[in-house]
Amino acid sequence: MSDLPESRREPLDRLRNEVIERLTLNFAHDRLKESDFESRISRATGAISRGELISLVDDLPGTPLEAGRTGQEEELRAVRINHGPVKEEGALVAILGGATRKGVWRPPRRLRLFSFMGGIELDFTRAELPPEGTEITVVTVLGGVDILVPEGLNVDCTGVPLLGGFDDGSTGIVTDRPPILKVRGIAIMGGVSVRTRKGRRELPPRP
Repeated sequence: MSDLPESRREPLDRLRNEVIERLTLNFAHDRLKESDFESRISRATGAISRGELISLVDDLPGTPLEAGRTGQEEELRAVRINHGPVKEEGALVAILGGATRKGVWRPPRRLRLFSFMGGIELDFTRAELPPEGTEITVVTVLGGVDILVPEGLNVDCTGVPLLGGFDDGSTGIVTDRPPILKVRGIAIMGGVSVRTRKGRRELPPRP
């Protein structure tokens, strides 16, 4: 029985997003084969009725969406995917100052960071990542870069410290599926830190 009852009175686009999210979560937990997942995502994108959308998740587990998320679902939702347009490149520069990205934001596929006697903080716990992930290139001189990631995110971190530090405190590669956050770079008399936020992540209130 579907956990998206026909009686719900929500705009079609919102229901479409919820169905895509449910499909993504189940795919991440190996409940859907890749071909089936891609087929359902394609059908969800082109669906023009509530019935079409609901039929795509009829056979998938989950609590009723309008009743709120269980702890397990909140954990699954820790890694968010950007199903819309994705920027190819972006950059953050901190010189004698600071730069921060946190809350709900959409990282590009490639992100360059430069810090000189300044600090950069990136919080990915509510970020909507590109489906394949993001590659970060870091150069910090006499500065610091702090990267916070949610549990369940694949992280591949490699850096060169020169009289500085490159600290990977993440959980690393946790699944064989994207997205993956790649961190590459150099720290000269400065520091780069990648940390995993443990436990449940706070979710923004639903409208």
